[in-house]
Amino acid sequence: MTLVLKLGRLISAFVFTALMAATTAHAQSCEPQKVAAKYPAYAGKTVTIAATPTYPPYTFSDPTDLDHLTGLEAEVIESVLNCAGLKSRYELGAWSAILPTILSGSADVAVGNISYSAERAEKVNFIVFMRNGQSVVVAKGNPKSIKTGMDLCGKSATTTMGGSSALAIDRQSKACVAAGKPPINFQNAIDLESAYRQLSNERVDFVMDGTVSALSRVAKSPMIGIAYSVTTDVVAGVVVGKGNDQMTKIVYDGLKQMEAKGTLKALMLKYGLPENLMVPVEIRK
Repeated sequence: MTLVLKLGRLISAFVFTALMAATTAHAQSCEPQKVAAKYPAYAGKTVTIAATPTYPPYTFSDPTDLDHLTGLEAEVIESVLNCAGLKSRYELGAWSAILPTILSGSADVAVGNISYSAERAEKVNFIVFMRNGQSVVVAKGNPKSIKTGMDLCGKSATTTMGGSSALAIDRQSKACVAAGKPPINFQNAIDLESAYRQLSNERVDFVMDGTVSALSRVAKSPMIGIAYSVTTDVVAGVVVGKGNDQMTKIVYDGLKQMEAKGTLKALMLKYGLPENLMVPVEIRK
């Protein structure tokens, strides 16, 4: 009897595991033909994506076809929406206009390395899947000899206002003052294209940028280099308007499916994001 009971338990455990695996696989499968049943609020509608065409490698105009948006997050969100059986269009503008576009209701989702913060999460939902690093970009040869955060004290800097890079500059500037050193002279830029032009024109000493974006730009320009980089705990991902639970579920389901299949990791590696910047897909409200 003991042997029979043990066999019965093993069989039950096997069946339970198999059922769970089947359920998970089903939940993570693409079923575009079932869009009306799974996501009725969006059936037959075109999803509007807020993005900027000037933020490589996340979202940028394809050099061979300037009317086509490409990049890591462009491929990610298009894959997610295709998986759900939804059509989409882009609402393009400056990076600083992305969140306002979502908040105004003019777009359903937003992409562009938008970092999570508790303050932002009061107004929008995040579906995060990557971590941010920060890099200090300087003129080639690092003429100001910037090697650490304290070397930034008294220097002039720029980046896009409101992003994680601007917050990093603000934190370092406060650390400078606390140490009895002059603060960083921050000059706001409408987007990173403008920020890098200020650096090229010697109007600022450095640009603070996300590490992956910085590496992409440095690889294309012989006139700039990275002084130093740090890995942060700041996470980023796709943004959806607060209260739009159905679109939040669409994005989450699609990203989990990509995560399970390995296509999310493959895309991140394709666009130069190292594996240590990947984080498990999760909703943060």
